[in-house]
Amino acid sequence: FHNPKGVRSDNIEQAIKYFQAALQVYTRSAFPEEWAMAKGNLSVAYTERNEGSKAENLEKAISIIEDLLEVTQRKTSPGEWASLQLSLGNALSKRIHGLKAENIEQAIYHYQLAEKIYTYDTFPADWGMLQINLGIAYRNRVKGERTENLQKAIDHYRAALEVNTRKTHPERWATIQMNLASVYAD
Repeated sequence: FHNPKGVRSDNIEQAIKYFQAALQVYTRSAFPEEWAMAKGNLSVAYTERNEGSKAENLEKAISIIEDLLEVTQRKTSPGEWASLQLSLGNALSKRIHGLKAENIEQAIYHYQLAEKIYTYDTFPADWGMLQINLGIAYRNRVKGERTENLQKAIDHYRAALEVNTRKTHPERWATIQMNLASVYAD
């Protein structure tokens, strides 16, 4: 759905149709790897979808990721498992249904699970993105002491700067700078 031609929302709608068509053949039992790939891409499409209800699109994405986590094991596919934990955390952090406080707590939980695999030494780029997401989650966290949450957000943003430097990732670096400024303004 990153077709350089056309309107992005139309491209996402087309992608959803094609993924759904592929899933008529790529079943969990007959083609488990292809099924997982198509389902994973479908969850991303629903997360980015603008058509229909944003809340329902997020619920579909969450449901798909949870299905994938039932068959993706940490021991046998650690990178995929961590990626799914990160994706689930992202969807939960945007979730509209339910209580915001609980959704953020669940997002943090799944980010922390991903952090067991995505370490600075083994997956530095993924670890850096995860640190940004944790920073956002702690900045938006409702539960706990506000000052402690903001300090955790700062700590995660600063950690993210270890791999997202001005030289290597200037846009990400600038975004982190903006996020840090917002936390300090809070």
